[in-house]
Order: sequence, then structure tokens, then C-alpha cells
Amino acid sequence: GKDMPAVAQVDFSYDAAGLEAARRLSQRGLKPVLFEKEKELGGSLRTAGCNPLKADVRRYGDWSIRTVLNDPNIVLRLGTEATREAVAAEKPDALIVAVGSAPIIPPVEGVHGDNVCLAADIDRDLVKPGKRVVIVGAGLTGTETAVTLAREGHEVTVMDLLPLREVQARDRAVGKAHRLAMEAGVRFVEELRLQAITPTGIIGAKKDGSTASLPCDTVALSLGVRPRQDVVDALTGICDETYFVGDCATRQGNITSAVREGFYAAMNL
Repeated sequence: GKDMPAVAQVDFSYDAAGLEAARRLSQRGLKPVLFEKEKELGGSLRTAGCNPLKADVRRYGDWSIRTVLNDPNIVLRLGTEATREAVAAEKPDALIVAVGSAPIIPPVEGVHGDNVCLAADIDRDLVKPGKRVVIVGAGLTGTETAVTLAREGHEVTVMDLLPLREVQARDRAVGKAHRLAMEAGVRFVEELRLQAITPTGIIGAKKDGSTASLPCDTVALSLGVRPRQDVVDALTGICDETYFVGDCATRQGNITSAVREGFYAAMNL
């Protein structure tokens, strides 16, 4: 019925899934309660729109956040972590879990050094990189950061464990981003495994077992994400009707798939 509470828990990652679910539940006449660990909505949806190349994502994110904030049917629990106890206290009839994913940090020497950051943190202007930047990971996010930095006058190198053709085969948009990066003067180093990070740069291992050094002032990691399995486990079993959507599900998706999953979860209740 219209008074049935549905809890949509949103953490980091592409918060598109949780926000979409909350909107659709409201449209159906339900009263969704949305938990957000941070004091503002958006999480990685905001982060994804920070790069100048992602103006379309920024517009979508602004709209998505605004529509949820302005919806009187959606109860917001901002600055509130969705612990098992907090969610159970709502006595939900259904639970939509959209807690997303966490960035992959490789267990190599020097990875927590002062000269190391996430590429996304550069996009968010949380980190001021030095003149020479090495980005580890030639996927879409890392490459777009590289393009922006190169256009701003930085000397940028992007390295990846795989050949570029294999990275491009996963997503057509990556190939376009690689071309933009090369036009901007970005250097690519293929088939190099991150072995260690020093205060003066990167040490990588080649396929033949030899090593290579990439001197730089800043190392930016962009190695993808993995589901927040610990949070998923904590929220499992609270109620019979539970849906896991977005990046916290078994496969890694994108904004489009996250929105789709959030939509179907809300409509299936």
C-alpha cells in the first residue's frame, strides 16, 4: 500500500541506482526512506561529472540529485550510515541496496605515499598534481583525467598491464578517449605491471621480467572498482524482499546499467 516503507540505501559509487529507485518508488505512491552516509547526495555520481569532458554526466547528476531533494515523498537520512541496526529499525517491507563499490588499491610498496592519489580525486580538485603525472590504468576514467591534465600543461603518461587494443575492446568510448589523449600529447606505456612506487616515480615489470622506471611527481591510480561486499553482507537478510543494484551487484556496470537496475528494482516491489 501507499504507506509501505521501502528503504533505498545509497553510499558511494554511481549513486544513480539508488536515486533512480527512490524516484520511481515515490512515483508509485510509496514512501521511500533513503540512507546516505555523506551529508549530501551524489557520491561518485558527482565525482563522475567533475571532469570537464563529462558535462553531460554533470547535468544528469545535478538533475538526479535535485529531483530527489525536492520530492516530499522521499525521506532522507543524510549523514547517516546504513548499518544493519539502522535499516532494521525502519522495519522495511523491502530493501534496495545500492552501496556501490570501492576503488581498487594495489598492494604494492609505496602505494600510500604522499605522491599517490586517485585519478578521481584529481578530477574533484581534491589533489593538485605535480608537473609530471603517471596514471596507472588506461580505462575511460584514467584516460579522461589524462586528457584534462595534458590540456592544462602537465606531462602525462598512462600505463596499463594490458595492450591498448584489449583495453579498447571493452568499451568503444575508451578508444575515442585514447585518441583524444594522444592528440593532447599523452604518452601511453602498454603491458607494464605496477611493481612499486617511489618518491620519484614508478617501477614497473615488463612481460620479459625486466623492469622499467617512469619518473614523475604524482602517481594517479585508476584501476577500477570492486563491490563493497562487507556492506552487502551486513545488509543481507534484513527482509525477504531485498534487491542489490548498481556496482554492489556481482558485475561492474556504468551509469546506464545502474539506472536500469534501480528502475526495475523499484517497479518490481
